[in-house]
Amino acid sequence: MRHREIRIRVPWVWLAAALFAAHTAAADLGSGGEPSTTRFSAHPSIRFATIADDNVLLEGSDPDADVGVALFPRVELVLHSRSLLIGADLGLDVRGYTKSESPSDVFVRLEGFAERGILPGITVRVSDAYAPTPIDLGKPLDHSANLVQTNRLAMSVRHWSEIPNDRELSLALQVSRHTSEGFATEVEGGVMDDDFHADFWEYSALGEFHSPVTEQMSGFIRGLTRWRSFDDSSVSNFADLSLMVGISTQWWESVDFEAAIGIGRLAFEDHGQMRFLGEANARYRISDGTTLRLEIFQRNTADIVGNEFTESTGRFDVERRFGERTSASLGLFITRLNSDDWSGSNLYGGIETAVRHQLSRRTQVELMYRHWENAGGYGSDDFRQNQISLGITYRR
Repeated sequence: MRHREIRIRVPWVWLAAALFAAHTAAADLGSGGEPSTTRFSAHPSIRFATIADDNVLLEGSDPDADVGVALFPRVELVLHSRSLLIGADLGLDVRGYTKSESPSDVFVRLEGFAERGILPGITVRVSDAYAPTPIDLGKPLDHSANLVQTNRLAMSVRHWSEIPNDRELSLALQVSRHTSEGFATEVEGGVMDDDFHADFWEYSALGEFHSPVTEQMSGFIRGLTRWRSFDDSSVSNFADLSLMVGISTQWWESVDFEAAIGIGRLAFEDHGQMRFLGEANARYRISDGTTLRLEIFQRNTADIVGNEFTESTGRFDVERRFGERTSASLGLFITRLNSDDWSGSNLYGGIETAVRHQLSRRTQVELMYRHWENAGGYGSDDFRQNQISLGITYRR
């Protein structure tokens, strides 16, 4: 069993948000004793699940099968006034298996934000997320064997304006600080670092322009620049530049479609390459309660360690409702991660299916199954996993 020191801390942004909330709520009362426009809501919930997993360590040879339980207590808080929006999502991710070598673990989820308009069309947002983050992109992104506790503090300034002829322009600037607990990973030269910390600064700028093409179709141009600087691993520092041009439309009130193409460059200190980028997604709503979704994209991406990839993904989802209380979903996906630094590409895919039934207005039960397989040219991380879980969720 892995043992970690859980460091629970209250991010300073939440204290600042509480002070803003008190000030704004008082201001909303008005000098003439008008009713307050401040609205507050709280939604506690808890989910309990039993899990059967045939590869709890996500290993390629001699996988360990095990059964366990998971508990996810959570509370969502929102405070909304005339000029301020504050939200928090607080909870725990507790998982335990029967065998001592299984990845029993406890992760903390403390996520909050404060957002306020300071000038017409300009909004400032501060957020902090003390939550688990996946380490390897080729492994399940929610499995405890692939998670590390991290903290991400971010501040952004966003501007939105409407231009004549129904055009829109949005700009965003953001700076964030990312820190993590120590974990084992491979660093430069194939050396294993058993106490690597993914600590870095990230700066980004995003611009997007929308313009109507026809009554049902609009076009857009999107540009992104991003820079990441690690504290202890300068070879992982990179700049991400991309420019996309696309269209979005709605057909017959039942089909939503969006597609874009462009170019991008993920540049490191000693190398970089221009790549073709593209994305397309469509959603088709059928009158009998069935919804089909298709997503295809190729983009530049990097994990929290600093490994860079060209990610090519295709995903198909279908969801069907049976009456007002029961639904079933099926998802198929395949992803290829390609990197100039790796020997070959990493290929993985899987199937995810679930059946959900609403026992009451506040209680839901769900049965879920997932098959995940990694079988790319980078053979050291190849594995296969089957997982089934039965859970019940109560939310007020």
